[in-house]
Amino acid sequence: MESESAIADEAVHRGDHGLALSHGTLPLRRPSILWVIPLFAVSSFVTAIRASSLNDVYMRVGCLAFPPEVDFPTSYDNHTMFEVPPKLLSWSIFASSPVTAGALQVERDYPCSPFGDAMYAIGFMQVTLYTITLLLNIAMCAWWGQRADVWGRTVVLAISSAAATTNDINLVLVSHFLPRKPHLWLLPGAIFQGLFGGTASYPAMMGYLGDTSSPRHRSIVFSVNGGIMAASYGLGTLLGSWTNSPSTPVIGFTYISLAWNAIAMMLWIFVVPDSFPPEIRVTTEQQPPDRRRRSYLMLPLDVLLAPIRPFSILIPRVKDDVQGSRGREWSLLLLAGVAVVVSLGSDAARMFLWSFRWSHVPPDRADLTTYFTVRELIDLFTKAAFLLFGVLGIVMFCRTRFFKYQTMPVALPGQEEQLLPGQVYNLEAQSEHDVGTSATPALRPADDPPTSWTDFSAARIMILGCAVLFAAALLPVPLLQEAGTVLGISMDYGVNFCLQALALTFVPGKMNHAGKLFGVWNALLQTTWIWADIFRDMLNEYVWRSSRVFLAVAIATLGLSYLALMLVRKRV
Repeated sequence: MESESAIADEAVHRGDHGLALSHGTLPLRRPSILWVIPLFAVSSFVTAIRASSLNDVYMRVGCLAFPPEVDFPTSYDNHTMFEVPPKLLSWSIFASSPVTAGALQVERDYPCSPFGDAMYAIGFMQVTLYTITLLLNIAMCAWWGQRADVWGRTVVLAISSAAATTNDINLVLVSHFLPRKPHLWLLPGAIFQGLFGGTASYPAMMGYLGDTSSPRHRSIVFSVNGGIMAASYGLGTLLGSWTNSPSTPVIGFTYISLAWNAIAMMLWIFVVPDSFPPEIRVTTEQQPPDRRRRSYLMLPLDVLLAPIRPFSILIPRVKDDVQGSRGREWSLLLLAGVAVVVSLGSDAARMFLWSFRWSHVPPDRADLTTYFTVRELIDLFTKAAFLLFGVLGIVMFCRTRFFKYQTMPVALPGQEEQLLPGQVYNLEAQSEHDVGTSATPALRPADDPPTSWTDFSAARIMILGCAVLFAAALLPVPLLQEAGTVLGISMDYGVNFCLQALALTFVPGKMNHAGKLFGVWNALLQTTWIWADIFRDMLNEYVWRSSRVFLAVAIATLGLSYLALMLVRKRV
């Protein structure tokens, strides 16, 4: 029988690592979800309060940098309805939010006219800076996920916090010194955050949660973290909108964000233990000298291909290297495709919700900002409630209803003492030894199946639930239309977390390549935001005439996703 150290080495080789590697350390030095979930929640809260005042910061910077060109019309009564230039609005990803779509109501007095250079500068800051950051995040997210597998989770999280700090410093300096063309001076911060921060922290965050949770509870941990972050973002939005008054210095929230990002960077570097220690990280193989010399000549091409290489994790691999006739493993690619299709369906439902709410705005347009703020809070807290309690209930139901733990009998030659209860025989390790020896086969502690296959059942149940809710929203009942769409969109997030936990079982090396998987996953999902916004702009006129068609599209995508999940086979 192998020693415990050999069993541990085998677990590291398989990628089934986690808290078991740190039993001998102090409790505060062990990587745990209790370390990271509060930090992620505070970061989400600070991001929300900063975003609540960001539009006002941009408007004040733009108005103070450009002198007024015309006097205020007397009919505005010192309150101006600022409009984003149509040319910028047509390419706006940021404008897809109901809070910022169309005309922006401003409750402050700004010393500039609603037209001219000031408005183009404000539109540039609201639209172009966000779009640049998003596109760079999509391009670099998968690469940063791969770096999280090589450098460690906390290193990438610290770099992301440093990038956010740099962006805040850039905004504070521009708002303080007010250089000419301030919207162009904000470009370095947006580019820096797009390359090094933003959603680059997502793969490291999910990798840390995956490292510190058992495979059996991984989807629940993902959804609980997502629910807490959504609730924190809702509280930050509520606090930011409540304190964002004409007497409040709008740049104050940026100072809070700057301070927190600096503190978070220090915590990731010096305090929070890394869940992915160096002894189990993926190491780069040594290349031959001649190939190393060629790589120097190909360095420019390698730099361009580096963000694309992590997507190779989705390429179907041979199931058995020895017996290639078994075919290739397509399940991981199918799961990623299902996640993309579900996200597109959710975006289609969000288009319907956007059109529905604009068609039911109150007659008094002075309450437009409050109307959309309240709806946004409803969306966030509904999402938080479902991720915290709904996903947990569905997963536990599937675990008790569709899966039962059984000890499978194993027939091996030899004495009966070899059939130990509560153990699983590793026949692959045994095949490496001499077949003629009478040594006991290699043993490893019995564990639950990677996801107990309950995530698969839970994802299918939630997909069916989304389809039923979207179908109910087709009925001409306003309350049912809004409630069904909001709950269905929230349920789509639960589907995504279950699919991510399930996808880890098909990754070679499992958690050793989790960062790469989550980076590729997040990049694909963010790409759907762009396609959804492009389709919304192309079909803008059609949205208003028959918005229920988008609900039908959402139902069709969910049906396609359910059929695609039937092609996924359990890995044996």
